[in-house]
Order: sequence, then structure tokens, then C-alpha cells
Amino acid sequence: MKQPEDTTQQSVETLKAQIEQLSADVALLTRTLGAVADEAGAEAVGRATKVADNVRAHSRQAAEAVAAEVEERPLLSLVVALLVGLVLGALFGRQR
Repeated sequence: MKQPEDTTQQSVETLKAQIEQLSADVALLTRTLGAVADEAGAEAVGRATKVADNVRAHSRQAAEAVAAEVEERPLLSLVVALLVGLVLGALFGRQR
């Protein structure tokens, strides 16, 4: 017949082993989540960089197109700029 102290000692040893296993599992989970987060972050940075490059390219093309239009029709560009300025001035001047 087992003594109560032997049963208690076995229970304590079993609990220690389970706690050590849980600790190892938590450490592994932490490393795994860190790796997943790093990968997701790198992926997001890559997508953001591509979008920024596309925006930069389109804005450069738009600026070049506007510059070419101004060179071809300087008087019309001046009139358009004047009208846009007057409209914006009227809109923002009324808000006071």
C-alpha cells in the first residue's frame, strides 16, 4: 500500500513536469507569434513601398503632362490659373 506522502510527492513531481512543459509551450508560441508578426510586417512594408512607388510615378507623369501643357499653351494656362485662384478665393473668403 502506498503511503500518502508518496502520492503527494508524485503529484508534486507531475505538476512540476506539467509546469515545465507549459513554460516550454508558451516560449515556443511566443517565438512563433513573433515570426508571424515579423513576416506580416515585412509583407505590409513591401505593399506600402509598391503603392508609394506607383503614386510617385503617377504624380511625376501628371506633373510632366501639366508642364508640357503649360509650355504649349502659356496664355490659356495663365487664364485657367487665374480663374482657379478666383474661385478658391471666393470659396474660402466666404467662410470667415
